[in-house]
Amino acid sequence: MSRGGDTSGVGVIVIVCMGVLAAIVYKLAAMLGADFKSTLDMLLRLLSVSALAMGSIYLLRPSLKKLIAGVGCGIWWTFWPILDNWNMQIAPAFLQSSETIWWDSWWFKFGIEGLLLGLLVYLIFTED
Repeated sequence: MSRGGDTSGVGVIVIVCMGVLAAIVYKLAAMLGADFKSTLDMLLRLLSVSALAMGSIYLLRPSLKKLIAGVGCGIWWTFWPILDNWNMQIAPAFLQSSETIWWDSWWFKFGIEGLLLGLLVYLIFTED
């Protein structure tokens, strides 16, 4: 009998939970038509955006408009790995190193991000 208590089932529970989470990511990747790594990267980014949103709600108490604009900036950023993956699937092999589809180009990604950040800054500095 061990002194610290019986923890033999904890490892099994952790492995089963990780397996269930991996299966969820795999199914989501199949639904999106992306690979596992891109989908996992998207979900980890979404988790960080959610944590930042919850922290800002708790600490700053922003208005709903400001919160939606800020979360919109983060959610757009979370989908960049999926856009990259879709580009690699659509573009021919000889174009993958030099050309990208318009919706995966840097000017489109940063342009939308800039518009969303501009909206957020406008909402922060205007009166409620």
